[in-house]
Amino acid sequence: NLDFYTEVFMSDPMRPSSAPVLSDGQQQEGESESSGFNCAGEFEVVVNSSRLNRGNDQRLIYLCVQKGDTTIGGVFSTMQHLIQPVYTAAPLSLSPGGRLLFGPITQNYEPSFTDRLCRGEIELNLMMAVDFTASNGDPNQRGSLHSLVPGVPNVYEAVMRTIGNIVLPICSTDYIPAYGFGAKIPPHNNLSHCFALSGVPERYMVQGVDGLINAYKSSVANAQLHGPTIFSDVIDTASTILSRMMESGVQRVQYMVLTIISDGVLSDGETFMSKLVHTVSPLPISIVIIGVGNEDFGKMPFFLGDENVPPRSGNKQAARNCLTFATMKSVDNDLGRLAEKILRRVPEQATEWLELNRMKR
Repeated sequence: NLDFYTEVFMSDPMRPSSAPVLSDGQQQEGESESSGFNCAGEFEVVVNSSRLNRGNDQRLIYLCVQKGDTTIGGVFSTMQHLIQPVYTAAPLSLSPGGRLLFGPITQNYEPSFTDRLCRGEIELNLMMAVDFTASNGDPNQRGSLHSLVPGVPNVYEAVMRTIGNIVLPICSTDYIPAYGFGAKIPPHNNLSHCFALSGVPERYMVQGVDGLINAYKSSVANAQLHGPTIFSDVIDTASTILSRMMESGVQRVQYMVLTIISDGVLSDGETFMSKLVHTVSPLPISIVIIGVGNEDFGKMPFFLGDENVPPRSGNKQAARNCLTFATMKSVDNDLGRLAEKILRRVPEQATEWLELNRMKR
């Protein structure tokens, strides 16, 4: 007695669903897939196996048929078993009741992010932006987040080196667009919310992680830390650089990983979110924001939302969520854990952009 309101769920039994699962084949939190039966008692569901069973067809999955909040029956199986021809001829018995009869099951291979990277279909580019606001403290003092005490790397140096050493080896180039924001810079001591660490606007690229650290130290020594904390100019600059890359005639997709390191709460939160939703989310970019110091970043709730839900600005929702945020405090100042937490979603975000832009190959 199945009807339109009856649903079938396929999920990873090791990670039960913790959020509602839609009945139109869309994937939600909890590694689940679902589909509603039509009036003929039939259903069709598209399964992303990399999320459902981590791409392992021998991994156990759970099929469950529900009507409203009532469970009709369920069964444990594997994709390897389900694709066997026997299940297209004989029903699969559920517990405590009910049976499922499968039609033909087809498997389509979609290349992973790593596959695309190895094939040269996509090229990564790293960009770095560093907070130079006065709240970081006097660089000449040991307690400053920008401390220039010889032989003691400060937190900005440590984070830049960690992220750079992980991302740069898989980038298409070892040149990094490197910027600071929130300082008065020579020679005219003008306040800037996006300036090249090299000190020369036209030469905003630095070479390698060592070149990045050297340019950063030189800039800290010569700039006057000021404020406020504004990201919008950095976002605009990243969009401009990325647009140039996309217009360069290179056939490969140029994907940027913009890393912003900051110690403070944004002063332009609404403007930043508006740019993120309207301008940045359609671009091939992931924005990685790392909070350092003791600031309460909980005052920036738009950074702390559901990472699976695209952010909103006003009535408009972003094309996708390209933002990842973490603080050093959240990982107990463990740089390895920070890198894992902050970079783990970049492959997903890049693949999602490729899929949205019909770049499947």
